[in-house]
Amino acid sequence: MTMTKLFMRLAALLVAFSLCTHAGAQSTCTHEMAVSYGVGSTSGFIAVSATVFAAIFGATIDYAFIGPVAGEYFYHVSDLVGVGAVASVAAFKDRERPDQTPMTCITLMPGVKLDWLRREHVGMYSKLCFGGAYLTSSSSSSSSEENASSSSGSLFFNFQASLLGAEFGGGVRGFVEAGVGEQGFLIGGVRFRF
Repeated sequence: MTMTKLFMRLAALLVAFSLCTHAGAQSTCTHEMAVSYGVGSTSGFIAVSATVFAAIFGATIDYAFIGPVAGEYFYHVSDLVGVGAVASVAAFKDRERPDQTPMTCITLMPGVKLDWLRREHVGMYSKLCFGGAYLTSSSSSSSSEENASSSSGSLFFNFQASLLGAEFGGGVRGFVEAGVGEQGFLIGGVRFRF
């Protein structure tokens, strides 16, 4: 089973668990799904740190960074509190080695969202998520007998703390968030409420 499938199954279980646990807490269900893109994530910080450390030792790494692209789901157990999860994917590729497989960071974080201003066409909120991330790293073999690439990965703790989020619209809302963590310090996206 690949790591992506494992994270997808875990995300589905977390969503199902949050729906079952809190089904009786509110008479009208409020579900939210969102897709976002962020700038300045913790996995991006890892790529920048690797570039700095490489420069200290005289090597050069020129990373192209993509993401994080995130999907999230929250179920509102009350007008103020929503529980759910965020899944994100970010990738970095060394431009100096185009034949090398890009490194990928896959993150899954259960979280809580506090909607402290919730109106029909505008909302403001804060979000806190903690979870795990899987970072793949790959290296190419230059042996003449062996022309295969090997990959390895590592698990680590990851988080997102969005101190201020603002959303505008009706059932489909645009949003921006400012915070720190795997989704980035500046996040923008689209949220669907149903």
